[in-house]
Amino acid sequence: MDANELRYDDSLGLNRKKAAAPLPEDRSKALLVGMIGAGKMPIYANTLTTGLSSLKVREALFWEWGIHDIKTARQIIEWSGTEGSRELYRKYYPFIGSSATAGECRRKAVLSYSSDACHEYIIYPFTHSIHSLYRSMDMMQGHPDFAFTPDNLPPDIIAWDMARLIWLVRLCFDCGYLDEVDAWDHILDADRRIWKHYGNIRQFFMGCLAGCAFLYGGQKDFTVRLALMEKWLLLQNECSTV
Repeated sequence: MDANELRYDDSLGLNRKKAAAPLPEDRSKALLVGMIGAGKMPIYANTLTTGLSSLKVREALFWEWGIHDIKTARQIIEWSGTEGSRELYRKYYPFIGSSATAGECRRKAVLSYSSDACHEYIIYPFTHSIHSLYRSMDMMQGHPDFAFTPDNLPPDIIAWDMARLIWLVRLCFDCGYLDEVDAWDHILDADRRIWKHYGNIRQFFMGCLAGCAFLYGGQKDFTVRLALMEKWLLLQNECSTV
C-alpha cells in the first residue's frame, strides 16, 4: 500500500453495495476518503449513491449542515470548499500550545481579534468547538498513533473538511441537488486537495481526527471515526511489512 492511498479491506467493516459496477480507481479511492466524513452513517463505500433512504438523506443534510433546499446545499458546498471548519480551527491553533485549558485558549484568541470578530468568530458559536477539542486532547494524549498533544496537533484540518465535503456531495446527489457529473467533479477535486496537502495517510488521519474533535469532541461521532482510522492504519502497517 502506498503512503498516500486508502484501500478497501473486509476488516474495515464498511458497507458495500453488492453487484455494483466497479468504479475507476480514482473515484473508488475518493469515496473511501469520504467514508471518514460519514462516520457512523451506514452508507455504501463503492457507489456514488449513499444507499440511504430519502428520509435519512434529508435528515443528515439538515442536522449536519442545516441544508433544506438546493440553494442552501450549494451555499454549504461552496463554504466547505473555501472555508469550512479549518478557518475556525486556525483562529485557535496559535494559542493551544500555550494554554492549559480551553477557557484560557479562548481568552487569548478573543484578545487577538477586534470586538466584531470576537463576537462573530470566537464568542459564538466557536466556544463549543475549542472545548470539544480540549476534551479530546485529554482522551487522546496517550494514544500510540494519534497522540493529541499541542506539539502533535496539525496546524490545518483541511483533511476533515474535504472528507466531510465528499460525504455532503453524495447526500446532495441523492437528494437531487447535484447531478452525477457535478457530484464527481466535487468529489475528485476534494480528494486531490487532500493528497496535495498531506504527505502520507497518518498525516491525513491526524487532520481528520483534529477536525472531528473540534466539531464533536469525545462523542460517539469521534470514537467511531477513530476506530475506523485505527483499523486502516493497522492495515497499512501490515501491508508495508509484507
